[in-house]
Amino acid sequence: MDAVRVDVDRLVEYSEELDRRTAETQAVLRSLTGPELDPGAFGELGRSLGTPQAYQRAADRLRGELERAHRVLGSVATALRGAAEHYRGEDTGAARTLEQRAATD
Repeated sequence: MDAVRVDVDRLVEYSEELDRRTAETQAVLRSLTGPELDPGAFGELGRSLGTPQAYQRAADRLRGELERAHRVLGSVATALRGAAEHYRGEDTGAARTLEQRAATD
């Protein structure tokens, strides 16, 4: 049976990339704190059709999706770092065991 090899450095690199994407989504979220949509921007017809409210609901939904993406990216980056630490520890432990066995032989 073939052994599974985990590229710890690649896990770390990928978690760092996800950290950058998490920071980017945070920056976008901070930039979205501007004023709400002006109801007068769509004129009388738009106001009577509820256009400002529809646009505001769409903007709120998109912001919610961006917030979820931000949380997921952060969680995955943290999990990948944890996996990298785990596998790095496994490699270190395995190397130590091999050294001990070699010393006793």
